[in-house]
Amino acid sequence: MIQKRKVSDINPNHRSDGKSPAQRRAAAIKAAKTRKKRRGDMTVFTLDIPAKLLREFEEEVVEKGAYSSTSSAIRAGMRMLKLAQRN
Repeated sequence: MIQKRKVSDINPNHRSDGKSPAQRRAAAIKAAKTRKKRRGDMTVFTLDIPAKLLREFEEEVVEKGAYSSTSSAIRAGMRMLKLAQRN
């Protein structure tokens, strides 16, 4: 029977921090709550678009527009569209 290793052969420092499974779970839950709090009132959704369109958007809008990420460029575009529709 194959036994589960306590320390990885590839990375000997992996999970050798002395945390129990319960402590590790508690830390993961705390980290998830922190991420959610920092995200604010954001909704995560999936957008399926062709790879070519995404690549062009990132090259022409994200990089040239000095956005920090594709997500921030899409949010800015949505805000601009909303403002344009009001006028």
